[in-house]
Amino acid sequence: MLKAFKEFISMLKYLWLCICYNIRSNISNKKSFIIQTVAMFINNFVFLLFWEILFSNKGGSINGVGMADIMYLWSIPTIGYGIVFFCFGGVETLCKDIVDGNMDIYLTKPKNSLISELTSRSVLSAMGDLVFGAVIGFIAVHGNIFKFIWLLILALISAVILLSVIVIVRLFAFWLGDITNACHKYTHSLLITLTIYPEAMFPGVMKIIMYTAIPAMYVAHIPVSLMDTFNPLAFGIFIASAIVFPILMSVIYKRGLKRYESGNGVTRR
Repeated sequence: MLKAFKEFISMLKYLWLCICYNIRSNISNKKSFIIQTVAMFINNFVFLLFWEILFSNKGGSINGVGMADIMYLWSIPTIGYGIVFFCFGGVETLCKDIVDGNMDIYLTKPKNSLISELTSRSVLSAMGDLVFGAVIGFIAVHGNIFKFIWLLILALISAVILLSVIVIVRLFAFWLGDITNACHKYTHSLLITLTIYPEAMFPGVMKIIMYTAIPAMYVAHIPVSLMDTFNPLAFGIFIASAIVFPILMSVIYKRGLKRYESGNGVTRR
């Protein structure tokens, strides 16, 4: 037990070092970083403004859903999205690296090769999502620092689930080949899109899908429901999913490596 705990702490330290190195190397062009961050912030603000106008025209709420609910939806999963793609941008090229045999450089690392792969790149515009989500979240809790910390904790757990799901889908490239386009559509057109719309908008069948094939419930709707009312069962499901999905990701990755074909691309990073 003690050995497993030490290995876990060692992995967290390695993860932190990889993230720090990734961020430093990718924000060296400060002008580009700032422009992309501001552009994404404005893009998100425009969508939120649309909701504000819609609720204003509908008397303040639709089917019991108000602007406060939308602000939480545009805060927690948006922060999670920002964390995932800014800190683990290598997920974007994971399929191609698997198919082209470009994972050699990461497999030679003494530590976790998947962590090395995921932290090898950063999507700069994702910082705009992270900042936007934090600002909107702070406004949504009316500046209550304790509630804001709770929101950030939920967003961090949500990021763990989101990253795991996105990676799991891309790992099927070990068996199916280059599925980058399909994975991008799954992530952005389905999973991410479903996280920014109220749960009340979806019928029963769709909710089942959102708990299984497209697990948007775990990424957005469950943590949002925990903001104003703490439900032990919902929180338990949320924590359990944050444990199960990473374990599933790890198992699939290890199995997939058995099918991996080297591209003889060992270089120094």
